[in-house]
Amino acid sequence: MRGAVWLLRIATLGPTLVVLLIGSMMLWSEALVRGRLLTITIASAALVYIVSLMMFGRRSDPHEIAWWPFVVAGFAAGAVGELINAQFLITRELLSAGLTGIAIGTAQWTALRVWIRLTRGRAAQ
Repeated sequence: MRGAVWLLRIATLGPTLVVLLIGSMMLWSEALVRGRLLTITIASAALVYIVSLMMFGRRSDPHEIAWWPFVVAGFAAGAVGELINAQFLITRELLSAGLTGIAIGTAQWTALRVWIRLTRGRAAQ
């Protein structure tokens, strides 16, 4: 089988959408105050996260939920968001934005693994 089995499960897609929706809603309210650039930043970072997770997730072990696709996707989204926010200048905040993206990707990976364990436990009962 080509690609990761876990990648297109509802257990993966659901938490991904929830993370993106909550983050986007919080940032969207900030964008109303700060302007259009933040809206473009949010949309670009969200798109980079989704595309990166799908692309790198397909390359991971098909039967295991690997940590690294979430980390790479989070770092890429954070870095792209900061590059757009800084008008494509490399600043000191670029690393912290990438690390924040790694934290978000790791949180999603952890939540996904916990969710799958909980739902497998209920299915066995």
